[in-house]
Amino acid sequence: MSLQRYLDVVDDADAFLCAAERPLPRVIWANPLRQDPAKTAEEVRRLCPEAEPLAWRPDAWRLPPEVKPGRWVPWMYGRVHGQEEASLLAASLVDAQPGERILDLCAAPGGKTAQLAAAGAKVTAVDVSPARMRRLEENLGRLGLRAETIVADALQWRPEQEFDAVLLDAPCSST
Repeated sequence: MSLQRYLDVVDDADAFLCAAERPLPRVIWANPLRQDPAKTAEEVRRLCPEAEPLAWRPDAWRLPPEVKPGRWVPWMYGRVHGQEEASLLAASLVDAQPGERILDLCAAPGGKTAQLAAAGAKVTAVDVSPARMRRLEENLGRLGLRAETIVADALQWRPEQEFDAVLLDAPCSST
């Protein structure tokens, strides 16, 4: 993405460009359906002593940018999942409860869908891209989570039922 278009609206272009090019810390969260989050916290501390629990979500940790959690056993077995912190916050604000019906529009690659499903919500995930929806389904499978997935343009698609909440993070807060 070109940052040039933002330079006219920021006060300090050099500081903005420096911040935009700095790698964001990785954030992972514990999947309570695969393992008790306290046990996952022990694994995370053992694998990455520098991991910092998020103040607003103690079952999630900020990792240094050079750490690659996708190579960890807890990742491979679906005990943790990674997202950028902004995306983690977006789904957390829904405050999904067990049994609630949640619609996640522009859902792929599925981090927010996974969070909502891990909270016990019945999630319908809609995305226009078949390839990205396959990635969402792969992520859910690794995590042992379920959601109804629909490949459709959210502007054209019409739901057959009502939902307790709708999450539309467009463009995705992590981009």
